[in-house]
Amino acid sequence: MDSNKLNWVAQFNYLGYIFYSESKNKEHREVEKRLQSMKVMANVIATPFKNTADAVKELIFRTYFSNTYCMSIWMISAKMQKSAQVAHNDCFRACFKIRGAHSITELFKKHKICNFNDMRKRSIQSLQSRIQCNDNDIISAISHI
Repeated sequence: MDSNKLNWVAQFNYLGYIFYSESKNKEHREVEKRLQSMKVMANVIATPFKNTADAVKELIFRTYFSNTYCMSIWMISAKMQKSAQVAHNDCFRACFKIRGAHSITELFKKHKICNFNDMRKRSIQSLQSRIQCNDNDIISAISHI
């Protein structure tokens, strides 16, 4: 940029998330790590709040699972996206102590909570709008490539 050479790196860590420049398998491992931490959090939350009202559980679920950190920049396969969706659904079931065969779509609607795909779309749209409205010259240059 401006006759200064930029160094490329194979990976870098930003706020606990590791970005990889080449390998999608490494990116998938990072996403799997996020999904595993979601499942752990769901189990940690589910036990102490098992007897609370649904309104409280809804608030807790939205607080902890309404957005997964860096989801808007995940470069993942359809299979990995499906795994993320299943993990999100499992967290919902754990928080609300749902057992047996129930339509997860209907349950998300009943509790007025976004499912994983809607949540990811909103996250991507939010990132895109922030990039488009940004005054930073470097971000503007990169976004117009």
